[in-house]
Amino acid sequence: MLKKFAFNCLRNFNAAFGMVSLTAIGLGAIATFSGLGLLYLARGGFPIVEKERSEQIASTGIGAIVLGFPGIIFASLGGAFLSVVEELEETNSGIEPAKITDIKPLVFTKPESF
Repeated sequence: MLKKFAFNCLRNFNAAFGMVSLTAIGLGAIATFSGLGLLYLARGGFPIVEKERSEQIASTGIGAIVLGFPGIIFASLGGAFLSVVEELEETNSGIEPAKITDIKPLVFTKPESF
């Protein structure tokens, strides 16, 4: 019971960690493209925000992407590890040792009608 609860907690934590990493990658991509777009607009003569602010947005987005990819890798490895451990636990708990009384001898006898 405690093992099952621990596996469920670890699985939920792993799923949350993976979702946070995916969100960081997505928001980082949006921030990178919008920051670089604002930077190139400022260089082209259409300054919507300051150049330093555009560079800061782009670098923050790149940082989020760089930190999100290892998070996805660790979440995938953690999920694979948890599934292997859980599968081994299920297969080990389902095997029961055979008893001598459970073994039935194989003996062929002639039916009386022959």
